Amino acid sequence: MACRGDKSIYIRPEYHERIVRIVHVIGDDKIPLYAYLDNIIKHHFDQFEKAITKDFNEKFKPIF
Repeated sequence: MACRGDKSIYIRPEYHERIVRIVHVIGDDKIPLYAYLDNIIKHHFDQFEKAITKDFNEKFKPIF
């Protein structure tokens, strides 16, 4: 998976430590951290797409 840009995000130090350990051990140091995080975010959107869309549409009111 190629890097898609140089965006920075901030996560809790304890989460960062866990994720780095997971990637290191399970991924055998062959999975980049950003690829693992990208998969987590994709799973979240897949899992909660309907609820996110519903909440968004309830709060978003078009101007016209």
